[in-house]
Amino acid sequence: MSRYPGSFAGHLTRQFNPELDYIADQDVVVSVQQNSQVLATKLIENIDTTGQFFELTFNYAELTGDIQLLINTHHTSDQFNKDNPVELDQLIVDDLFTMPHFLMSGKLMYSNQLLDVGNVLWQSGQLVYTFKLPIISGTGIIDIENESQ
Repeated sequence: MSRYPGSFAGHLTRQFNPELDYIADQDVVVSVQQNSQVLATKLIENIDTTGQFFELTFNYAELTGDIQLLINTHHTSDQFNKDNPVELDQLIVDDLFTMPHFLMSGKLMYSNQLLDVGNVLWQSGQLVYTFKLPIISGTGIIDIENESQ
């Protein structure tokens, strides 16, 4: 495994639904994958309308190709997941910056079917964000150990 550390962080909020006659918090599983290999995973519990911050640290498996941030529903009830959608309203990559333009690029997938594009997990399934590496173009990674002097 690579020695190059990375991280994803963000803020998840359960959207308020005035038509519901019950109040419930939502749980999701957030993970990072590269080349179908899970690099990090975390259960984020009790997401309410004020939200929950999360951070996942990992080591890149390689420095080219794609990396994915996956947000999966944790509850098995489709109706519960539809009643309590979760929104990713902040995204921070590698502790560098927040990328608001990437928020709306998530793909809501259910049973390998694309349902929607955006930043809301509004039913059972997963919200998939795919980033091509390097995420920041015009920069290079310097290997200090092998850098010629």
